[in-house]
Amino acid sequence: MIVLDEHLYDARLEDAIARWYPGKIIYFCFALSLNQVDELPDLLRTVFKLEPFKTQNSRMGKVARVIKAAVQFYGVHDPTIYSMKIR
Repeated sequence: MIVLDEHLYDARLEDAIARWYPGKIIYFCFALSLNQVDELPDLLRTVFKLEPFKTQNSRMGKVARVIKAAVQFYGVHDPTIYSMKIR
């Protein structure tokens, strides 16, 4: 699985990755300042411990916005916006 920030979304990039990586690609928006970028790996691990994101299957079809204190998300088949505190 490859996780990309939404700012990296580009169909050409996704196509290029798909040529050498057969797995799933997930898009997250991390609302972090430049001096918070070093926190991204720990923040991503924290999000992946939350019930809606624990397994690869449960993450599929979700669009998520992550800040240091919370994650907001909705699903492709569930337009309700959910919010969960983290940390």
